[in-house]
Amino acid sequence: MGKSGGKKKKKEPIGTRATKAATSGMANLIVWAFGAASAFVVFRAAFDLMKTPNQSVSAFGYTPGGATSEAWGLTYGANYNGFFSRMGLDMLAGMEGAFMAAAQAALIALALMMGLLPSKNARQFSAIVLVAWVGLWLANAAWLTYQDFSTVLAASAVLLLFVFACAGQRATHAFGRHAHT
Repeated sequence: MGKSGGKKKKKEPIGTRATKAATSGMANLIVWAFGAASAFVVFRAAFDLMKTPNQSVSAFGYTPGGATSEAWGLTYGANYNGFFSRMGLDMLAGMEGAFMAAAQAALIALALMMGLLPSKNARQFSAIVLVAWVGLWLANAAWLTYQDFSTVLAASAVLLLFVFACAGQRATHAFGRHAHT
């Protein structure tokens, strides 16, 4: 008698649904592993800077020549004419790099945790932060590879491209029309 007027949704075969679930699960696992490992590396850099604040620490380590890799947004160091010195907080002078590294590590840990919440907005925030974070690492790896080619940096750039694709897949799921509210 009464038709709903809408089209019937065609059911996907179980193999297709299983493949999508497995792909999504692997992408989440890869992004989670990268986020946790990179947050640990950056937190470790903050801890090292708090112990000895007059050094410079890079998340990318050293160039083949032995100098500290200058990775934008991932190199932390002392700045004795920085914010705290100008504000008269001399006991914190030189700790800007340590605080920045700790804040970045905390932001990534927060984004990882927010990705687990049922709220769509929290998962979208998580997706944006993690795509930007992986993109920062990828851009630095590509730039450092371009400046001073080494097979290790080139391999890191390729692996980070894969992680970036996984973060993008995760973000499309967070912003997709089937995302939970």
